[in-house]
Amino acid sequence: MPDEPPPADVEGEKSASDEARKHGESLVKDTNAKEEGSKKSKDNRVTVFARLRPVFKRDKEDPSFEHIVKLHPDKKSISLTGGTTYVYDGTYGEDSEQIPVWESVAKPVVENVFKGYSGCVMAYGQTGTGKSHTMSNCERGQEGIIMQSMDHIFKTAAADPDRDYECSMGYLQIYLDKVQDLLNPESGNLDISKSETGEVQVNGLCTKQCNTREEFIELYQSGDQHRIVAATKMNPVSSRSHSCLMIRIVSRPKGDDGTGESRTAKMWLIDLAGYEQFSKTGITKGIRAQEAKSINASLLALGNVVQALSERAPHKPWRNAKLTRLLEDAIGGKAKASVCITIQASGVCFHETVQTLRFGSRAMAVKTEAKIERNINYEALCQKLQGLLEEEQEKVSALEIQVTARQVESQEREDRMQREIRRLKQKHEEQLRILIQSGADPTAIEAMIKENEAEMEVVQEQHAEERQLEEEKYEEEVLSVAKEGEKVSHAEMDKINVARKAEIAEIESKLTSATEEVERLKKKEQECEQLNQYITQLKEEHTQETLRIKEETALNSGVSQDGLEQLKQEYDKQVRSIRAMMETTHEGRMLELQERHEGELKKLRSQMEDSNRHAEEEYAQMKSSLERKMDDEIAKIKAKAADVQEKLKRNHTIIKNSYQEQKEKLKAEIKVLKDQHEEHTEGMASEGKDNLRTLADQHRTIKKSYQEQIEKLKAENAALQARHGTNGTSGTAHVDPASSVASKAPATTTAAAVADDE
Repeated sequence: MPDEPPPADVEGEKSASDEARKHGESLVKDTNAKEEGSKKSKDNRVTVFARLRPVFKRDKEDPSFEHIVKLHPDKKSISLTGGTTYVYDGTYGEDSEQIPVWESVAKPVVENVFKGYSGCVMAYGQTGTGKSHTMSNCERGQEGIIMQSMDHIFKTAAADPDRDYECSMGYLQIYLDKVQDLLNPESGNLDISKSETGEVQVNGLCTKQCNTREEFIELYQSGDQHRIVAATKMNPVSSRSHSCLMIRIVSRPKGDDGTGESRTAKMWLIDLAGYEQFSKTGITKGIRAQEAKSINASLLALGNVVQALSERAPHKPWRNAKLTRLLEDAIGGKAKASVCITIQASGVCFHETVQTLRFGSRAMAVKTEAKIERNINYEALCQKLQGLLEEEQEKVSALEIQVTARQVESQEREDRMQREIRRLKQKHEEQLRILIQSGADPTAIEAMIKENEAEMEVVQEQHAEERQLEEEKYEEEVLSVAKEGEKVSHAEMDKINVARKAEIAEIESKLTSATEEVERLKKKEQECEQLNQYITQLKEEHTQETLRIKEETALNSGVSQDGLEQLKQEYDKQVRSIRAMMETTHEGRMLELQERHEGELKKLRSQMEDSNRHAEEEYAQMKSSLERKMDDEIAKIKAKAADVQEKLKRNHTIIKNSYQEQKEKLKAEIKVLKDQHEEHTEGMASEGKDNLRTLADQHRTIKKSYQEQIEKLKAENAALQARHGTNGTSGTAHVDPASSVASKAPATTTAAAVADDE
């Protein structure tokens, strides 16, 4: 009996496995094709173009010269002799012109700048490969990317019928890792920092307005004269510093009074110095060696940043060099970026060429999420609103008294509430103190505490309700007044809403893309599952068919039933061995597919997480920006309200002080009148007393005089009586008593009158 299965069985197994493999490869190929299709989008990544420098005479004079660079007909692929093929967004050969290079590399970036997106165009490559020629050349007919971009900016701005544009520029170089202002060389080393909004800024950098081609050329050439260049073996005019031209474009609708929406976009045009090897440039010491070390170190830092960005590493080493700190906004994902890598064909610089090509490949994997920067001049808008408010100042003045009264009432209400709460607290403390002194049990004390707390909560709730009712009433009054005096234009708010809707639509688009990625991932998982089921089905069918063929072959050859059973056992053993081998192979294959699938899944998840994170960050930034704007508006409104309240308080204080002054003045006048009255009363009393004293003295004098007269009359009367008695006795005279009495009558009458007067 044969030890091996029949050849037909082996061929059947191979055909089944080949069919399964082809089916699986077709599924994987379709999935990979879809994935490659999704990777071709240029809107959300850095675009990279490669340019091959012409071969110079000095290159051919080198005995070791060998042409190692091959450009493919698709104008996107480039390969080295016996090396890897690199694919970019475009390639340009030795005979390429400046205009096609600009149209592919820089024109899309400039067009997006006019839409409000920031942009960056950068030339990267080994020293002597034509970076400055590509970027900075100003010769007529051979203008580089910088001159062609600025010409396009000025022409587009002049031809736009709907918007006005303002263009400004700053020009700097990074020399020996120091930032120098080329428009103001005396400024020294400048610092790089971040503004309050998180944008990278160069402190003290001089910026100039340039709204025409002539103005730009004058400024650009004056700054370019201060760039540091030197001759080396690789390049007779070698740049010894990195230069960066920063363009800022602000656009506004025509006829805008300063309160409408404005768009601000920045564009970085960067001419990097090239990587150098001392053995090839002939530089070994001195300042040129220091320059080369600084250039190589900054380019190495830039390469590390690009690699971290392409791998979506959590940490990006931006602070390792001034160059990377300066370009954080330009290549960090906030701007539309395009890179032109320049290489040469000589095999002498094979390592430098490979390094440049790898840099370009890594740069293509850097994702960008540029967004339009819309600004509204809230200061001008507030000034406009301030003018409207000033027109309504008379109405506001009429309401100041009401607001003052409302404030006084509110303060009195709060004081009354506080007094009531203090009184209630004192009452509770007194009740609790009495209860504790009376020796009450803890249960009663706890019950009283709870009752007091409940009563306090009820009072506080009543106060809160009263306060809320007053506030609602006050708000209704304020809203009614605001509605009556509202004259703010709705055009500005419509513009803000349009900007918000555009940002929300952009976020929704990104979320939709992420959802599509998830759906594609699920579909890929289903396809893998179908492939696994199909392979299992093929295995079962193949095993049953092989067993049937073997049985028929054994019966036809005259094998007995025992031999057939033995043959079945041997075949089962072989089948188990083959099955184990196929399972092992299948498991390895599935493990490989699973690892690949998991890697792709991880990559897609990472992309989705990055997309979600960026969307959340963007939403958070938008929310934070809107909140800041709203907070600023609210703060300004509060400040104005505070000014009004302060003015009302001052008016109230002035009125109160005036009232107090008038009151004090009236008090002083009343006091003066009272003092005068008292003085007059005292004078009258003193004069009356003096008159009484005088009358009393006169009375006493008259009384004394009357008494003296009475005494005198009495004496005279006594003398008369004495004489009368003598005369009667002698008979010489006779006195009539009646006449005597009559003579005395006047004196008596006078005395009686004096007594009556007293």
